[in-house]
Amino acid sequence: MVKQFYAEDAAEGPMDEEKVKLTIKTLQEQPTAGAILMAEGEAGILGYAIVIHYWSNEYGGWLAFLDELFITPPYRGMGFGTRFVQYITIEYGENIIGTGLEVMPNNIRALQLYQRLGFKLDRLQHLLHLKGE
Repeated sequence: MVKQFYAEDAAEGPMDEEKVKLTIKTLQEQPTAGAILMAEGEAGILGYAIVIHYWSNEYGGWLAFLDELFITPPYRGMGFGTRFVQYITIEYGENIIGTGLEVMPNNIRALQLYQRLGFKLDRLQHLLHLKGE
């Protein structure tokens, strides 16, 4: 599913399998850093989310950053994504005070879903500098 997520318009390009393995290993070894959650239904696993925890000085508490959210195509538009996001934003993590995420500008469907569920665009432009680039 991770490869499919990165193959779609929701991401910038293909995912390196070693990065996925490292993410799984890291979250297994350091569960306070986050989790990989599975969306399940009668048909089995319908999708997944990678949630990363971090402390926000600005908001004064732990936030859950929804790093990836994917629902397999046959189950999109059926409310599974909505219920999955609602679980993450309302019920997931007893110490989490909020949930953040990023959306690719061309992923209008995802942006509309998140806005419908109460997410608001902030005023900040997030910049990232990766070591070695």
